[in-house]
Amino acid sequence: MADDADVHLWQMATRIIHLGIPGYNNGYGYRFYNPETGDMEEYEMDSDLSKSIRYKGETGDVQLNLRINSTAWNKLDSYSSDVKVRQSKARVFQRLVLEHKPLTKEQREKQKQRRREQQEYYSEWKGVANQPAKKPKFRIDNYQIIHVKGISNELWDDAEWEEYERLQADVEQRMQEKLNGD
Repeated sequence: MADDADVHLWQMATRIIHLGIPGYNNGYGYRFYNPETGDMEEYEMDSDLSKSIRYKGETGDVQLNLRINSTAWNKLDSYSSDVKVRQSKARVFQRLVLEHKPLTKEQREKQKQRRREQQEYYSEWKGVANQPAKKPKFRIDNYQIIHVKGISNELWDDAEWEEYERLQADVEQRMQEKLNGD
């Protein structure tokens, strides 16, 4: 499964845990959000599960040692110790792996295309937000444009001249508005 999804084993294990275990434990049992009713409901396990924790595996003798992220571990830990589940973490993970249905190639391609479109859309905004704000080289004092560092206009570079011309047009427009307004 991990090879098909082009991810590492630990990433696939984390994904399976996150997708397979519903909701969260709020201290009163495992709960999940039901979109049909709009309420948090208690998770009901199959009734044929045993009530005591069993640690002996049913089949095979292979033990997996994978690193998973802490959120997945905490979710697996609290889920396995829930009163209604009462299974070891290994059994819970085994059941999750056996019940996991990976996405088809078409679904994965559709998902990748949607992500690409979102990245293109949001990249425009990200570029605008990450641009550092330019410190102004001029200040306006009583309709006079003054260089912040006091540099004479003979030593200005092109960027300073462009900013000066832009500010000069703005000052002239403000002066016209003030004259027309009075």
